[in-house]
Amino acid sequence: MSKLFSRHFQTNKTFRKEVRHSIKSSLSRFLAIMGIVALGAGFFAGLYSSAPYMRATAENYYDNSNFMDIHLISTMGFTKDDVAAIQSMSNVEGVMPSNSIDISANYKDIKQNIRIHGIPDNLVNSQAQDYINRPRLVKGRFPSNSKECVLDMGKMFRSHYKIGDTIKIADYDEELSKQLKADEFKVVGFVDSSYYIAYNLGSTSIGNGRLDRFIYVLNSSFQQEVYTDLFVTVKGVKQLESFQAEYDKKIEAVTASIKAVAENQKSIRFAEIKEKANKKIEDSQAELEVNKAKAENELNDASQKIQRSEKDLIKAKNEIVNGQNALDQGFAEYNTNKQLLEQKVKDTENDLQKLEEQIAALTQSGQNEQAESLKKQLEIGKATLEQTKQVIQKQLIEAKIKLDESQKTLEKGKAQYEAGKRQLEKGKAEYVINKQKAEEKLTDAQKQIDTGKKEIAKISKPQWYVLDRNTNVGYVSFFSDADRMASIATVFPLIFFLVAALVALTTMTRMVEEERVLIGTHKALGYSNVTIMSKYLLYAAFASILGSAFGIAILSNLLPNIVWNAYNMMYTAPTIRPNIHWGITFAAAGSAVLCTLTATYLACAATLRESPAAMMLPRAPKPGRRILMEQVTFIWNHMSFLKKVTARNLFRFKKRLFMTVIGIAGCTALLLTGFGIKNSVTDIVGNQYKDIYQYNSVIGIASDDFTEKTKALLNDKNYFKDTLIELNKAMDFSFNGKTESGNLIVPKETKKLKAFVALRTRASHEDVGFNKDSVVISEKMIRTLGIHIGDKITIKERDGKSVVAKVTGVTENYIGQNVYLSSEKYQEIFGAEPKYNEMVAKTSGQISDEKALSTSLMKDDNITTVQFLKDMTSQFDDMLTSLNIVIVVLIISSGLLAFIVLYNLTNINVTERQRELATIKVLGFYNKEVSAYIYRETAMLTVIGCIAGLILGVFLHNYVIQTVEIDMIMFSRKIHFMSYVWSALLTAGFAAFVNFVMYFKLKKIDMVESLKSID
Repeated sequence: MSKLFSRHFQTNKTFRKEVRHSIKSSLSRFLAIMGIVALGAGFFAGLYSSAPYMRATAENYYDNSNFMDIHLISTMGFTKDDVAAIQSMSNVEGVMPSNSIDISANYKDIKQNIRIHGIPDNLVNSQAQDYINRPRLVKGRFPSNSKECVLDMGKMFRSHYKIGDTIKIADYDEELSKQLKADEFKVVGFVDSSYYIAYNLGSTSIGNGRLDRFIYVLNSSFQQEVYTDLFVTVKGVKQLESFQAEYDKKIEAVTASIKAVAENQKSIRFAEIKEKANKKIEDSQAELEVNKAKAENELNDASQKIQRSEKDLIKAKNEIVNGQNALDQGFAEYNTNKQLLEQKVKDTENDLQKLEEQIAALTQSGQNEQAESLKKQLEIGKATLEQTKQVIQKQLIEAKIKLDESQKTLEKGKAQYEAGKRQLEKGKAEYVINKQKAEEKLTDAQKQIDTGKKEIAKISKPQWYVLDRNTNVGYVSFFSDADRMASIATVFPLIFFLVAALVALTTMTRMVEEERVLIGTHKALGYSNVTIMSKYLLYAAFASILGSAFGIAILSNLLPNIVWNAYNMMYTAPTIRPNIHWGITFAAAGSAVLCTLTATYLACAATLRESPAAMMLPRAPKPGRRILMEQVTFIWNHMSFLKKVTARNLFRFKKRLFMTVIGIAGCTALLLTGFGIKNSVTDIVGNQYKDIYQYNSVIGIASDDFTEKTKALLNDKNYFKDTLIELNKAMDFSFNGKTESGNLIVPKETKKLKAFVALRTRASHEDVGFNKDSVVISEKMIRTLGIHIGDKITIKERDGKSVVAKVTGVTENYIGQNVYLSSEKYQEIFGAEPKYNEMVAKTSGQISDEKALSTSLMKDDNITTVQFLKDMTSQFDDMLTSLNIVIVVLIISSGLLAFIVLYNLTNINVTERQRELATIKVLGFYNKEVSAYIYRETAMLTVIGCIAGLILGVFLHNYVIQTVEIDMIMFSRKIHFMSYVWSALLTAGFAAFVNFVMYFKLKKIDMVESLKSID
């Protein structure tokens, strides 16, 4: 090619002027080539640059945040000695020890799984090389004490915190208190993190298995003696691109070195742990012996005390018996003496009565002196009797008091004896219980010590897991999407370049045909074929170079930004920073120029093979020929004359027919692909949340043991039509070495699931059965893992437990990857009942205040979250609006391509047939009739091209959709009927506009042209 140009510039000045004249005289042709090349080269450079720009932007973001190259995890944690050992490695640049823990937190009636990461207290806000995975502060400030945190900005479907809010840890128990100093953290700022660049933050072993948010706290907020994570950066890799062989080679070398260091550190750590464990066992054994001796002493003291108490009771009992005997004897003596004294008094009273009778007898007999003497004795006797009575009464009272006191003393002694007896029995019982407890406690302690010894014997060396960037979900997802973008970049430019080549070939062929007389003259004058050809090559080169420069300048910056914004809905990353990618720029420009020059060379070469004499005569018009349609007489005979002429003309110029059809088909296919992508994206929400999910609210539950008030609310038909309790947990699903994350869904009532979820095939909407033996997985997972019905899939929980289940069906699903398992099947393969954590519900249309309903439900401690699907769908719709610009650009570009193709080919058609059109004007055709003569052909070619383009567009759309799909979403494969209509109408509209523009050119055709002879 350089030889051609050098020879050209050696020609005379007049020939070079001719090149400039050709450009000026055929400016529309020049601009058409320039425009088609601009689209082709621009799309090539823009789309091919998108993936490198995405990678470069991500690489820059990772480098600025000092993103880890290697992540170390140990089963027994890392000590400061482990950190020092890694830091001492010559090929290690930075090492950051850190802690992390997953917790559940409640915020505004929503329970979320949050991962807490520690950052070095002394490195916050620094750029130190040991500060790895630096979070980027978006708002607020970093923590300054152990009770503050910064929170991620949050993405779709996540509750919105604000600065000053408090994250309260749910279920802050003794185990958590050993790891975290505080049970709540105050939000003081918001951050983005290169460690969590994707929407999918990863999985967790708590709650439903899905990680919702992440926060950063100071390392001092943790109470652990060891670190849970070590993040490492490698020297000399920042200037390398990730996913490149050289980067991988360096990382593999450092990984191997770390593994070698790990062997030594694992042995040291193993010895430390065993020594510490043995010391703990020895201390426990010593403590046990001390406690055993102490218990024996206490039991001996208690036994001796019981024995003393028994002796005291025996003695007391004897004293009571003796006392009772003495008391009984005293009462007997008292009663005897009382009777004797009473008898003595009675005898004395009888004697005195007899004396009175004697006195009375003496008085009657006149013996007064004797009677007086007896009276004196009687008086003395009475006085003595009274005195005796008083003495006896006093003695009896004193004796009775003494006996009563003895009785009381005896009763008190008896009471004390009974109390002592009871106390002794109680003491004996307590002694038995305490002895049993002590023996059990000592036995348990000994068992624990023995178990501990066995456990120590079982302890194996700690494991170090040396992970690279490929284990980071966001990192892998992003670069996988960049690769998908690179795949797309090979399709669209190919279509543009194909059309550009066809347009260039047609255009330059026509240009050469128009100037064949001039070419023949030049050749007759002695100009070489190379010199003559160089004129047209320069013409095409100028057009393609200018077009490439114009297209690349605009689209190489515009398209990467559009693509980035579309993908950025699923990622958290800074604005793309397009830099000129000279390799792609020159490749795009070179491909465009080469494509155009090749077409030009082919057009020139065919003409230059003729002799000068033949070329100095214009080429005769192609003769009309019979066409196949004429054989179909029932159609042909009913066609008008002009329609027959149109049909013959279409097949008369076969090259133009195929060029136009291919060009229009490519444009229509691109238009349909653009509309189809919009359909595929916008249908996701409706398909998932209206057609597949038959419920409209999701309620998180801790258990289904609701309060009576909640049960009444759930059973109230004014609020809920129906509910279904289920397990919804994130798990990993594997088949043939491939693993995908998804949700395991287990309904409590197997028969009710299909009332809430439409299990059906995507293509035919055929019902998918679901019973107690069913294992139904989503279509996306089928394609990703390569599973077929009847295959066995491995289901792995986050704690490492794995089970195997046989796939029985495949269902349509668009958001997430779901596996539906009956509760009976779950119990069969897991060996346990599912722990239900979610309730889906169909709410009544009468609900006016969803917030009030949510508040009422959240008063129940067993309800953790309440979400309504309409909120989720609106958020999803907002997220997908970023794709609209992609559709618009694709449609505009396709429209421009259609316009350029139609205009150029129609212009060539008119120019080629100028004499023919002038002739029919002479025959009496009006301007409108002449225009209709051309329009009919254009319309027919447009229809044929549209039909071919719509068919091609279906395949192109299907390829694009499957290529750009991300892991968590399956796009709809359906293209709406109106998309076909709009694609056809836009193509027809561009054709109509071209016809309108060409109308004025047709009016200018001079009828004198028909009088010019071909000879």
